[in-house]
Amino acid sequence: MHFYLNWAKGRIGEMDAALGSFEIKADNAKAESKLKADQIVADLRKCRDEFQAELKTQAQAGEAAWAQTKMDLEKQWNSFETQMKTYFENAGRQIDQQQATFKNIAGAQAKAWREAADKFHEAAGRIAASHTGE
Repeated sequence: MHFYLNWAKGRIGEMDAALGSFEIKADNAKAESKLKADQIVADLRKCRDEFQAELKTQAQAGEAAWAQTKMDLEKQWNSFETQMKTYFENAGRQIDQQQATFKNIAGAQAKAWREAADKFHEAAGRIAASHTGE
């Protein structure tokens, strides 16, 4: 029975660690993505709380009951992991979009700087040519 308790406590520890990380990210998110991040954190917290409640309910059960409970807890754990993967996929898409936007902005800035440098170079050439005879 200690095996099942240790397994379940380990999963709760992992859930708590993931939630802590997500809560920090949610606090730093922009307004439009903050609502989504807050909802994901709330869903993950609910999943963790259900897992923990099931663990407390079964804490006094015998070995046979624990075998069934472990199967139920594994389903909840898998649901939690699926929600985490969804969060990472969404965050990854957002990061990809931000990177693409940054690259586009940087490209536009580089183009503007090249054009300004070319104009400066042309103007310097004209000034040098006009003062060559002096």
